[in-house]
Amino acid sequence: MVFVAFSACGGGARAPELPPPSAPLAAAPSALEAKPLNTTGLSVESLAIPSSRARVRVIAPLFGARLALASARDFEVRWLSENLDADGLGIDVELDANRPRRLPASAASILLGSLVPAGEEPSLGEHWLFVAPISASALVPRDAAGARAAVAVRFSIGEGAPSATERGAVWLHEPEGTYNGPNDAHIPFEAIAFSAEGAPLPLRCEIRLSGKRHGELDFPGPFSIAELESGDYDVTAFVAGNASSRTITVNAELGRPK
Repeated sequence: MVFVAFSACGGGARAPELPPPSAPLAAAPSALEAKPLNTTGLSVESLAIPSSRARVRVIAPLFGARLALASARDFEVRWLSENLDADGLGIDVELDANRPRRLPASAASILLGSLVPAGEEPSLGEHWLFVAPISASALVPRDAAGARAAVAVRFSIGEGAPSATERGAVWLHEPEGTYNGPNDAHIPFEAIAFSAEGAPLPLRCEIRLSGKRHGELDFPGPFSIAELESGDYDVTAFVAGNASSRTITVNAELGRPK
């Protein structure tokens, strides 16, 4: 099952802004300095977040926008990008906790209906849209001040009263899909927290793994794990009362070196 914590759309839509690079919002010391936790018994390797001047800005939908259900599938999600790395892998766009779509750096739009699984339609209610440039290492980069280059936009489909509270979101960027290969192959984990206004936050995201191997992983920044046996695994990212989850598949017996 895939789920994501949604929050209220307050007021009318407003135009997004691309603020100048600056220091990220402060987080409680305990959120950043807590001792790493690993109860899975798996090997964990920290991944360095690359620095970059790459940036994106979503121009449709506007933050807080309400889209009509009848036209939601054909709604054109649009963004502007600048200073993309020459060796970057492109732009990732994701709706809620669905699998991200990797698009070339030259792309600037995609239909909203392309961001949901085949055969499904964008659903009624509140949603989060995540967009980010992707570095050569397949991670979301950060600027010189340490702020992640990802952006998040909260919007809704259909009419209805907004929720009583506004909450942020967590983007479980990695892992996703199916991983084939020997069980010592490293699988990346990357989750980014966002405020209720869609700004990236410097908060550590706790990862919960459920399957043949299970447990908690709480490390600063992205990391990778190895030694996963074949099977399906539920991966959930938690931060600041928000959660996002998806299921991945590992086929350790495929692609094994001869």
